[in-house]
Amino acid sequence: MGSYSYCGVVDVALLVACLPMKTLLLRLLEHRRLPWIAAVVAMLLCSPALSFGFLADDWFQRGIVAAAQGEVQLPLLVGDPPASPLDHMFVFFDGTPQGNRDLGELGLVPWWAPPGIKAAFLRPLAACTHLLDYAAWPNLPALMHLHSLLWLGLAVLAAAALYLRLGGAPRAAALATLLFALEDAHAGPATWLANRNALVALCVAVPLLLAHHSWRQRRRWPWLLAAVALLALDLMAGEAALAACGFLAAYALCLDRGSLRARLVSLLPYAPVLTGWAAWYRLGGYGTAGARSYVDPTSLEFVPAVLERVPVLLATQFFQAPADAWIALPRSGQLGFSAIALLALLLVLAAVLPVLRARPQARFWGLAMALAAVPICASFPMERLILFVGLGAAGLLGEAVDHAGWLEGPAPASRPRRYLFSSLMVVHLVFSPLLLPGKTMLTGMLFGVFERGEQSAPCDEQLREQSLVWVNGASIFVGIVPVIRALNHEPRPRGQFVLAHMLTDMQLQRPDERSLVATAEAGFLATPPEQLVRDVRIPFVVGEPIERGGVVATVQELMPDGRPRTVHFAFPVSLDDPSLRWVVWQEQQLLPFTVPAVGETVRVPPSWPPFFAPAQL
Repeated sequence: MGSYSYCGVVDVALLVACLPMKTLLLRLLEHRRLPWIAAVVAMLLCSPALSFGFLADDWFQRGIVAAAQGEVQLPLLVGDPPASPLDHMFVFFDGTPQGNRDLGELGLVPWWAPPGIKAAFLRPLAACTHLLDYAAWPNLPALMHLHSLLWLGLAVLAAAALYLRLGGAPRAAALATLLFALEDAHAGPATWLANRNALVALCVAVPLLLAHHSWRQRRRWPWLLAAVALLALDLMAGEAALAACGFLAAYALCLDRGSLRARLVSLLPYAPVLTGWAAWYRLGGYGTAGARSYVDPTSLEFVPAVLERVPVLLATQFFQAPADAWIALPRSGQLGFSAIALLALLLVLAAVLPVLRARPQARFWGLAMALAAVPICASFPMERLILFVGLGAAGLLGEAVDHAGWLEGPAPASRPRRYLFSSLMVVHLVFSPLLLPGKTMLTGMLFGVFERGEQSAPCDEQLREQSLVWVNGASIFVGIVPVIRALNHEPRPRGQFVLAHMLTDMQLQRPDERSLVATAEAGFLATPPEQLVRDVRIPFVVGEPIERGGVVATVQELMPDGRPRTVHFAFPVSLDDPSLRWVVWQEQQLLPFTVPAVGETVRVPPSWPPFFAPAQL
């Protein structure tokens, strides 16, 4: 009797909480201009992005464009002569010995990075949107951010058209549009200029899917030719376009007509495009290698990565699980995160099973959502990557809520389903739009850590003749310093070297005038953030010299799992030579470092970067 009373109280509470929201929703969903309203609201919620300048990779891309135009000299970043921005704007490590040697002098490729480290992406269409920015308003980042917001608005309009054309009930399509527009995961692509490529890829993918739908419905070849051409164009926007292939596969399996063989054959015209793109990708030197942050999709390691990361990505989509925290967790924590996420998704699956059985449109959105998550697993889970996942999830939720009659009088027969749908609607229609401006601000503040780190570094004329030695740091954190300095025409170091990651706890001993011996009792690269530019399964070799900018690092002792424990650093000059400028991160401040005397040992504790308050040297 007590349980029934409790359930009754919960039902009344849910009715009181959701009734005003349902009334407002019904009026909004029936508005004939809902897509435009949703697009404007999405842009307004992300409008705090207009207050930010260049963030992280944006500085490198700006440097690549400025070097190509002859405005700055950055041969270590772009080569000599400078590489074309059209094919180099998203190349971070090209994997060549010379390229990694040059980037090593910038500090972008630390000594612990493997020789063949590569992170090079083919995104010429996205690069064109940035080149437009630098041609039209090169010194006005606010207009560049506005450009990204316009792509976000276009993405919402495109999604609305797709939901209306491929969906079932008009109300389900309207609800899906609203859910997609208010998704707080849009903060990353809308705020970070370098992540605009995901929005561009989605805006091209929707016409592709609509053209494919028209071809399959009308059987007219011009629509097929348009779809094939749009897939080729979409792949030029970025690797996110591979998610569009998941939507095409889901369409063939769930919405297309005819035998299963005929539906699968309908996908064959896209094979030459994918094959040509893959060949261009491989022959052009694009791809990833050597970094723990990326998994090669063609390797056997990609399968366990998919099984582990897809639940995290989907749980982030439905329940706003903090996917970005995954990389900072120990290995046991990452596996636990995946297990909890999988259990949560089973609840969603149980709730949407009736609509999956009843509506092919729901099956399409659900399968497309799951398939869209697979290519993302080549990288570690991040909220900013789930744009296509959100496109499918919003369609599925719209169909499920409409089928259950949640918006109208009849409620789902099952109390658990009623509770879950009510909770999901509160999360996505109340909390999500409230979180979106805050996440936009948070994205800008967190990514602004790199600029704040640069502001903390020495900036005097003497620095031009010195090499900056970072006792601890992070590769992009260090490498961004000379790039920003070059763009701002300020003093930059002649070279840079990093002894250890800033999260490493180590002892530094000076055995002679030109050497340091670093010992980490827990080993170097002990945490996932330390492993971003090194897959620790790539073995280190004891006694093998690793040269970066004239400094030679030699691993002297390994941990049982193969990570370095003791490393010897040999400098070309005395450590006290004025050509070396020493700095260290301590308690979120970049401070001058006093090199120990010969025979002395000092401890360097781990330190986090200055996420919010800039530290001044």
